Amino acid sequence: MTERLYERDAYLKETEARVVSADEHGVVLDRTVFYARGGGQPGDSGVLERASGEALRVVDTVKGEGAELLHVLEPGSPLPAVGEVVQARIDWERRHRHMRMHTCMHLLC
Repeated sequence: MTERLYERDAYLKETEARVVSADEHGVVLDRTVFYARGGGQPGDSGVLERASGEALRVVDTVKGEGAELLHVLEPGSPLPAVGEVVQARIDWERRHRHMRMHTCMHLLC
């Protein structure tokens, strides 16, 4: 199960997280600040920064099995190891634009 930190703080931009699983479909973390695509809202993008400083680009975030969220990596990216600790950082400018548009759509409706 992925702990969804954005549900408590929509302004949280990054967190340290541990890799639970990783395959060609995406990376599952034990906790995340990445919002998953759903309900007409796009999923977050950003990076998973490894201890070495290497940044794995997350191009989308989607719902997986049960309560898991999949951080979809850019094609051709190396997969992090299970148990590896990464710094999960969203593209804040993009997220903030989506938040403002979401609020605007509520006002229009």
